[in-house]
Amino acid sequence: MLRDNPKNRIQICEEDFLLTPADIPLFHSTFGTNLTAYPVGGDLGNLHAPAVQEALVRLFSDGANE
Repeated sequence: MLRDNPKNRIQICEEDFLLTPADIPLFHSTFGTNLTAYPVGGDLGNLHAPAVQEALVRLFSDGANE
């Protein structure tokens, strides 16, 4: 149900200290294409990056009419 629901939009940072190495494949298998996994910037440390800001704007804009 989580994987196929287009309203689910999950973003994680693979180096987040709260995640273990086993968590990353679990997130991918659970959320599929609804998951965006950034390689760096754990615990929201990547919000300064323009690419991340743009991705978030697109993410929230896509769901604005739902």
